[in-house]
Amino acid sequence: MTSNLECLGLAVTRDQFAALVKTATHTGFRVGTTGDVNVIDWRDPSGARLVLGWRGRELADFIPAFSGLPGARIGNLQQLRDETYLVDVLDAAGETCTRAAVDLAEFRLIKPGAGGPAAITALGVDVTVHTDEAEFAASDASRLGNGPSGPRPGHIPAGHPWPPRMSPESFIGYGAFAADGGNDGATPHARLHGTVLHATLRTNEYTKATYAVARVRTVGMEVDLCFPGPAPVPGNIIGGTVYLVASLATAADPANGRA
Repeated sequence: MTSNLECLGLAVTRDQFAALVKTATHTGFRVGTTGDVNVIDWRDPSGARLVLGWRGRELADFIPAFSGLPGARIGNLQQLRDETYLVDVLDAAGETCTRAAVDLAEFRLIKPGAGGPAAITALGVDVTVHTDEAEFAASDASRLGNGPSGPRPGHIPAGHPWPPRMSPESFIGYGAFAADGGNDGATPHARLHGTVLHATLRTNEYTKATYAVARVRTVGMEVDLCFPGPAPVPGNIIGGTVYLVASLATAADPANGRA
């Protein structure tokens, strides 16, 4: 499994992590204060982003994300704990397409009833790239869980895939299912597959490490899927296990001033 920071070209050792936090704190922007916590937003020129919350000398929050454009509309935000929220992903008519647990980057700054356009970062902790839909459909990556692989049962029509397969554009929010079961330990992981619209290989200026960013269309949204690379090409199918971070378009403005 790839770490969240590695997906953004920020893989660091424990000692290097302290230096990263110090750099982000002193060169980021202070985007707001809530209660006794100062919220700092640091952005690498490559697009990698860290949102930090400081309570005095204590690091209260550390949320990695990508500085992407809105590609979804979210609503019905329900806080599960700290930065992790259960959200509805809405279509143009305001109907729910799917649900997901996400880390909300600016969770300390949002107001009750918040929602609207959101940039969704999918940190690709375990993803694979496939040339096209046909290659994806024939791969183990498209199989629905650890479903059966024996002979086709008689009640499954010949036109249906066997063993059961995921669609090339599909989404299962694991955290949403855990939250529905009353599990406050739900994490913002999901199984996501989608079509690559465009992609680039980025170089993180802080570490000089490269990572790929793919704009991916999936159920009800477009996300920026970040992973170590190499970069896919338009039309590829990409997916697997991702860690989701959402950023509301109106929640924070880095132009407010440096920390």
